[in-house]
Formats: sequence, structure tokens, C-alpha cells
Amino acid sequence: PGEGAGPGVPVAAMSMGALGAVSRVCPAFGSALTFAVVPDEHGEVLASAPGQLPMQDVRRCLELLRV
Repeated sequence: PGEGAGPGVPVAAMSMGALGAVSRVCPAFGSALTFAVVPDEHGEVLASAPGQLPMQDVRRCLELLRV
């Protein structure tokens, strides 16, 4: 592929930490999917990696971006 061309297949790429949170919901970064944290049976949100967002936040961001 030429410079700036994508790989030709869907790619899942997400940055870590608070600064990387935007990469989890912004399709401009090219990720084919995202990962959200679902609350446990007590309503507690336990991320398994830095920067993971609660499902409600991801859903709202995607709605605002019209994705």
C-alpha cells in the first residue's frame, strides 16, 4: 500500500490510559471496534486495562459522533 493507505483489512487499535480514551470511540483513528466495561452485579465498573471506558460512556460518545 502507498503512504497513508490502510492495511486493507479491519484493524482494532486502542491507546491506553486517560489520554488514549478518545482513540476508543473516535472512528477517525481507524479502529474497527471498541471495547467497553460493563458494570458488575453491584453496579461497579472495573476496567481490566487503563483507559477503558464504561459502556454508557462509549454508547453516548458514539451517539454524539453518529457512528
